[in-house]
Amino acid sequence: KVKMEFANLLIRQGNHQRAIVLAQDLLNKDPNNLRACNLIARARMKLGEWDEALTLLNRANVLSPANASRLITIGDALYGKGDLDAALTNYQQAMSIDSDTVPEAGRQVGRIKLVQGDLEKAVMFFKSSVSEEEAAGFFNNAAVQAARNDKFEEALRLYESALQTLKTNRLKSTIFFNIAL
Repeated sequence: KVKMEFANLLIRQGNHQRAIVLAQDLLNKDPNNLRACNLIARARMKLGEWDEALTLLNRANVLSPANASRLITIGDALYGKGDLDAALTNYQQAMSIDSDTVPEAGRQVGRIKLVQGDLEKAVMFFKSSVSEEEAAGFFNNAAVQAARNDKFEEALRLYESALQTLKTNRLKSTIFFNIAL
């Protein structure tokens, strides 16, 4: 138990390789240690090793199916790998299993819908799962990136979507400033 907590601390400190070594030792002693599988997978994801992380997460999912938190983590790994459709499936499964995961999974679904260009659905998911500031931030950041790539029409649509997510006027001046630019 102490080794697991220490490995978690190492991940938070950015020492992913050392965390992997500690958790792998635990996994070697007990191949059914779900916490060790999950921990190694999280560390692998931090290192951008998506396939390795997915192998471990799927192994853990076989041992303990229908774990909503793990489904979100699998979705995150698939998102990192670029498999957006499979990531969506996992996020949606997580939301259907455990309503407590709706904010976290909904945020991720919103991000995917934003990447896919489905702004209306992105707005819908962001409104139901994140604060208005965070939702506006997602759209604003995407709009800034679009403008940097000379995609000005797309940037304007994204800024308009950012404005739709805001319920108060507190952040609207920033969005209007960006639109003016």
